[in-house]
Amino acid sequence: SRALEDLMRAPVPTKEGDNEFRDELRAHAARLRWRRLRRRTAAAGAAAAAVVVSALLVFGDDQPGGPVSLAGDVTGDGRIDVRDAYVIQYRIDHGEPAPQNGDRDGDGAIDAQDVRIILDAAVSLSEDGQ
Repeated sequence: SRALEDLMRAPVPTKEGDNEFRDELRAHAARLRWRRLRRRTAAAGAAAAAVVVSALLVFGDDQPGGPVSLAGDVTGDGRIDVRDAYVIQYRIDHGEPAPQNGDRDGDGAIDAQDVRIILDAAVSLSEDGQ
């Protein structure tokens, strides 16, 4: 009964108050929809960029018949870097043939040992990656 008395004493909302409250709710809902849309768009854009970069790293630069490069420079950019190791490891993991100049240790097989040697060369301080 006390709760009912308190409810009876509560102010009665006005039509203007209801309209203001409704407008605030609509504006809030619109902001939430906009935020969700921005998050989805950003996530989709980031995923698309990652796919493009991965494709360029793996398939971009090592065209057959191109100029001869350093052993281990599978991207053909004239230097040995992490991209070269990534391309070889990706192709090994996916059962694809690795570029022939990926045989950095000269044992006739392109394998994880070549990837390790290329990574070591990529972080070395020498200019030629040797």
